[in-house]
Amino acid sequence: MKYFKVIRSVNELVGDEGLWRLPSYVVDEYVLDEPRTKALETAVNSITVGNNVLIIGSPGTGKTAFMLILLKRLLEEGFQVGVILEGAASISRSHEETGIILFYDDLPRIRREALLSIFRTRAKNIVATARTEEVPYIQRTTGEDPWNLFNRIEIPGMKPEDLRKILIRYTSREGIKILEDEATDVVVEKAQGLPVYIWQLVRELKIKKSDLTVDFARQIPQGMFDYVDDILWRVLGEHPERYEVLITLLCMADMLRYAVHQDLYNAIFVTAKKMRTGREYRLEEALFSDLLDNITRYLAREGISYTFRLPHDSWGDVLKGRSSGPMSGEISRVNTIYPSRRRRRILVEAARRAWNEVLKISEDESRKQKFIENLRNNFTEEELAYIGVLEKPVEVKGPPTLSVEDISFLTGQLRSFVADPTQWYFDEKADDAIRIAEQVITHPKADKDALNLAAVAFLKRWRETRDEYLLTIAENTLHRVNTAKAWYNLGLAYYEEGDYMSAIKAYEWAIKKGMSKKDADVYYNLALAYIKAGKIKEGVKALEEYVKRKPEDKKTKEILERIKRPKKK
Repeated sequence: MKYFKVIRSVNELVGDEGLWRLPSYVVDEYVLDEPRTKALETAVNSITVGNNVLIIGSPGTGKTAFMLILLKRLLEEGFQVGVILEGAASISRSHEETGIILFYDDLPRIRREALLSIFRTRAKNIVATARTEEVPYIQRTTGEDPWNLFNRIEIPGMKPEDLRKILIRYTSREGIKILEDEATDVVVEKAQGLPVYIWQLVRELKIKKSDLTVDFARQIPQGMFDYVDDILWRVLGEHPERYEVLITLLCMADMLRYAVHQDLYNAIFVTAKKMRTGREYRLEEALFSDLLDNITRYLAREGISYTFRLPHDSWGDVLKGRSSGPMSGEISRVNTIYPSRRRRRILVEAARRAWNEVLKISEDESRKQKFIENLRNNFTEEELAYIGVLEKPVEVKGPPTLSVEDISFLTGQLRSFVADPTQWYFDEKADDAIRIAEQVITHPKADKDALNLAAVAFLKRWRETRDEYLLTIAENTLHRVNTAKAWYNLGLAYYEEGDYMSAIKAYEWAIKKGMSKKDADVYYNLALAYIKAGKIKEGVKALEEYVKRKPEDKKTKEILERIKRPKKK
């Protein structure tokens, strides 16, 4: 399988359609200070004699832009260059046979298999970037010191006078006026030596269609992380949909190179909103969200692949909690309530909806194929099969009792498995149950009871195997069902997983859906979740509701009375 693409011009890498998220004028306006001039000569001398080069530096120092200048220099000297394709699983040495020098931005983010193959095959003619603090990851993954295979090129921060040149050149190219000289001084000081800070400021002024004033320069915070945090705060504020937008951006940060297909992007927002509110929404809901539209303007757009991307890696850092600005508290809460495993479930369900409701029936083949490509770079085969983009043949053992023709027959078979706990001790029988459950959730005539039963089967198998895939499918199925019983089952799963805040929310939704009228135990389980989460007062109130509905439970009543009894001084 081909793992690289030949590049004929730097124009393929810059601008709105470019791979490296750099301004179209970056080559013309690049400031080559003394450290970068020396680094460029060292890199050229190293790569042209067959060595590999790893360009390292702190976040925002301009490693990608420097790599572009290096690529341009090699093109001008007659060398063939190319880029390693996203999602490539293996890097061989065939590019060396034709003298092609390959480039890759952010080596620690490449697929693990590809990274291992570079060291295994001892591939040459490779130029890549990496954050200084992430170089140890390369060593942990490959088991080898990266400097055995790569020569080091380090890119430092810039002096104030050079940042000033960048600010003046970039604003001029974007038609932005600097209305007061003092504004330049303030911005350069706040940039802390980082060219990316200047780039982000110019980009924001372009989006806002504003000129640079001293008031704006004083308003924005110092340092790149807090600047991104400030942008999020100014855009999202206390809007009711701010959590859905933050979850959407966090899901983007989980994707390879922070890139997400536009249809998946919209579906993530709607799925996150459904998960937070417990209500159903159509995918079109994303088109009518002003807040989502406002934040989307800040994202990088790649038309050829139909993707949105975070404008810079620093956005991913902020979304993972590295800022200390006004939005950091909200970001921290969202990360706590929606850890990576829950975000994964949102991604899978969003992809399933986007595929089945939009792209599967779309006549735009290019858009459809780019969606599948985006998924293949980020999802497992099991997830792709669940989403529907990858056919997964159902292996049937024994007599043909698993026919999908009769949903009542399938649910009857599944019910017998679920009701008999001894069945789950035998892997073969448990696998049969899961195969039936997979057929049920994709059956066009499956009602809510059948889907709930299938989800219970997935949860039972998950308890035995702790396979995250099973929990993901169960959660997404129960969200589709959206009944009191479904929310109650979700609460039980979250509690067992140790996600007590999610368990509380699920039990509360079960109560809203009417479960308390049928089953007082929902209050008992809610109380346990509250207590585990450290919310003792709320736990006591839930226990009171339980005892009120189930007065025959004398033991719990006595425990409640002891808890409420005033302590003797």
